[in-house]
Amino acid sequence: MVVVPFTFDVKPMARRVGELGLGTVVPAEEFTGARLREAVEGLAGDRAALERVRRMREHTARAAAPPVPPT
Repeated sequence: MVVVPFTFDVKPMARRVGELGLGTVVPAEEFTGARLREAVEGLAGDRAALERVRRMREHTARAAAPPVPPT
């Protein structure tokens, strides 16, 4: 995942994505098409990041609440 935090409310989530190694953060002031391409290409070949995302997906699925039956 490439995160470009253009608004203040996205900055904490973007920081956490970077801390967990789940993606790359491109600061809004550095955003260009070339910088975005660089970030995407860097992640495309990052097997370790892919593994971290896979583990996070599994963790999230296990932590999810069971569905609420219709009433």
